[in-house]
Amino acid sequence: MRSGGQFCFLVLFVAGCLSPVTKRLNTTNEQLALTNQHLAAINDKLRETNARTIEMNQHLMTANEQLIETNRRLEAIEKRLPRLPRLGAGEPPVPPREKRPAAEE
Repeated sequence: MRSGGQFCFLVLFVAGCLSPVTKRLNTTNEQLALTNQHLAAINDKLRETNARTIEMNQHLMTANEQLIETNRRLEAIEKRLPRLPRLGAGEPPVPPREKRPAAEE
């Protein structure tokens, strides 16, 4: 029986020594669980942001295609317009148009 008593004493002694370690482990586990919840919320936000970014990118690509088409049309229009003479620094300025007299009644 004496060895059984010593075994019980040893178990209680070890349990007493492990109690602070167990408490710290429990605290750490609680903190990790809270951190995991925060990370899950952040991941959800990142998924939402990623989806919005993809959507905005598609809108930007559509707008870019429209701008390319508009530029192509403008270039075609500019090719058909008559060219005005370029005035250099040494050339005289173009005189202003003459004013017409107001219609008399």
